[in-house]
Amino acid sequence: MPGNQSAITVFLEVNVTVCIDMKAYVDISEWWPRKEGGEMESVYAVHKEIEDRYKDDVVTRHTLTRARNGQLEKGDFLNAIKLRRICSRWAGKALSLDDLVKVEDDD
Repeated sequence: MPGNQSAITVFLEVNVTVCIDMKAYVDISEWWPRKEGGEMESVYAVHKEIEDRYKDDVVTRHTLTRARNGQLEKGDFLNAIKLRRICSRWAGKALSLDDLVKVEDDD
């Protein structure tokens, strides 16, 4: 270095976490109403019950179907809140969104 200049060495440490394969979805099958023989109630019957009994928490039959089958991967946050409230009623206890959302990753 010419004159009174000095060299400065800087070390930069970077921690990076990469999730190669991660999947998150809503699955409400655990709390889905069942008939006396253990068979799941139809989406139509459950949707009708929700319309009649839980008017503030109505979601579409499509949303119910996807959530019942563990295939609801995208959606409106409000629907997730409504599903949590519905499932809490079915379960007879307070559930959290963490109870409904399943996460699979490559760890």
